[in-house]
Amino acid sequence: MTSLDFSYSGSSARIVFKRGAIGLTKDALERLGCKRALVLSTSAQADAASDLARSLGKMSLGVYAKAA
Repeated sequence: MTSLDFSYSGSSARIVFKRGAIGLTKDALERLGCKRALVLSTSAQADAASDLARSLGKMSLGVYAKAA
């Protein structure tokens, strides 16, 4: 193996930019088979993260707003 050999396995991502997209999050998580979700954000985005967590209802584990 040389220093130029490598392997990369990326995860697929779905990014939605539109007004009201936050309301699509719960359905998207359910389609992926997720039962619970932890919302991560920076401290500057804590209010938006809390809004998202509330919209997830019982699916939300809470918010961690100390991401760098």
